Amino acid sequence: MTQPAARQGPLYAPERGARYVSLRLENLLWRQGSHAVLEYRALSSVNYPPGTFSLLWVPGYEAIPMTPVQRGASLVYIVKAVGETTARLVNDPPRHAGAIGPLGAGWRYAAEKGPWLHVAGGTGVAAALSILRVAKPALLAYGARSGADLVPIGRLGLAEAGVQLYYATEDGSKGFQGTVLALAEKLLQERHVAALTAAGPTPLLCGAARLADEYGLPLYIAPEALVRCGLGFCGRCSLGCGGKLLCRDGLYLAKGDLDCWLAERCG
Repeated sequence: MTQPAARQGPLYAPERGARYVSLRLENLLWRQGSHAVLEYRALSSVNYPPGTFSLLWVPGYEAIPMTPVQRGASLVYIVKAVGETTARLVNDPPRHAGAIGPLGAGWRYAAEKGPWLHVAGGTGVAAALSILRVAKPALLAYGARSGADLVPIGRLGLAEAGVQLYYATEDGSKGFQGTVLALAEKLLQERHVAALTAAGPTPLLCGAARLADEYGLPLYIAPEALVRCGLGFCGRCSLGCGGKLLCRDGLYLAKGDLDCWLAERCG
């Protein structure tokens, strides 16, 4: 199926708008195990368009790529401890931090008629949350191994925004028992869906590509890649598809722009 044409030019160009803002910890919204949800208040005006990200600077550590969910003057970060910096954020979040952004191309795809199905696993749900206000009406299928691993994203005002939220856990402790891909397929069988997005681990993206082909749906993917500079200089986040870089061309790209990436990783 032909992918919808992109709008003329991105909604956001990093070279025109990225800047540093100081942040102050407002709330530790939730913490469990290796996960936390942090709300930082920006000390100057901030605007993160859908599908953009920041380099979150942790004093004494480093700046790491994170996708914020903007709530007024605050930036909400969903963090999983996978290294020294993220462990600090989860276990002892600093009172003061900083953000460089917004970075990335932003959401730039034409709207489809009817509801979108967003599929997210793990901390990939942050990318999905960042686009829900434009890629809607929306169904969000969010999954993890168990209920204890699910971030309580329902507290972020999704119901008020008209988002229908569905959970999947592999152990059946919350919502649908099975993988989030199995839940997504069930929803596709039961509901008319106009387009599909996917964010999370590579196996999830591969499965979403299969579903998109099977159901003839446009698909937009937020791939995983190692982001270092965040500005397109170092090339570490190359997607290997015509010189595309995740930090410059993402967070989301149309499936047609990532066929070579999918072929390499999914076979």
